Amino acid sequence: MNNAIFSDIPKQKSKAVNSISSSVIMTTYMLSPYQIKNNFYVLFEAWTSLAACIVRYAQKAKLKKEDWIGSFNLVKSEIIRSLSLLKNETLKREDFLEGDWLVDGGLIYRARTTIVLGALAALEVYLHKTNENYVEDEKLLDSIKNNMRILWCWGESAFPYFFNIIKYLEVSNEKQIAQSLLEALLEAVIKSNSPRSQIGLPNPYYSASDILEIVLGINTERIDFSQFAGSSYMLEPIILMLARRDRREILEKNWRKISHIQFKEFKPDNIEDIFSWRTGEGVNHAEFPKMTQSWRELVKEANDFSGIPDLYLEYLDLLNFFILICPHRINKSIIGILDREILKC
Repeated sequence: MNNAIFSDIPKQKSKAVNSISSSVIMTTYMLSPYQIKNNFYVLFEAWTSLAACIVRYAQKAKLKKEDWIGSFNLVKSEIIRSLSLLKNETLKREDFLEGDWLVDGGLIYRARTTIVLGALAALEVYLHKTNENYVEDEKLLDSIKNNMRILWCWGESAFPYFFNIIKYLEVSNEKQIAQSLLEALLEAVIKSNSPRSQIGLPNPYYSASDILEIVLGINTERIDFSQFAGSSYMLEPIILMLARRDRREILEKNWRKISHIQFKEFKPDNIEDIFSWRTGEGVNHAEFPKMTQSWRELVKEANDFSGIPDLYLEYLDLLNFFILICPHRINKSIIGILDREILKC
């Protein structure tokens, strides 16, 4: 869409508004085969991508919100609808298999389980926040709890799914399970991405499909997993989440190891480009944490949201869905403000 419809900013505002309206019609047409096949996750991905494109384009074109918000809300309703249909389908089934278990088990099964449950957790968190009459879905909660052991962190692109599962567990008063999962993520990153590790967690630019194709030998391209050692995109957001939850002990115990792993983050030059899959305008930022860290300063940083861009706050619900399909856009600000919202619930 960014290349086909949203590549140019017309001088006439009316043409820009028409481009947004046209994008909704075009997407509806393009998705009809997936609608027929009930491929609800692909529908969720597509509508979420379009919503992000619309927000970015509207900012660049400097459009008045009232001129395009109707189209945006329509797309957002399709996001929720797609996830709701995915939830209905999922809860009717006893497992997450697709076809013959002989070829669909193992890592493929674990990846699918993680993705589906993470996406449905994001839906439940959204409904919990926006629906005053929200009723907790015990069946979904049980499914998450029963499948905790097979969730798979294939790389840092898995973090948004785990993040939403943690959030959903917290709003469902399963805080001990959520805490254990968060601490397990911390320890996994420290172990896998320490400077001497030979098999680091791939950065968030590698999807589950990318990793599966390489591990299963489908893709002949080889990855040197040791290249990911010594740095992490998700370590700093995890540390700040733990600080907000007063988990001082586990951070103190592991800080020496943490201090040898660089925090990485992509910082786009333009705030609205956070909603873009690809942008050439920005910098890759990397820095080591302090060798010794004041707990008071860390907690203060974890709870300081003064520098959060207004655009993040205005489209927070979309951001939580968007990081599932575009995990390389996660940063400590986005995770921080999303985390704060759920801690307030």
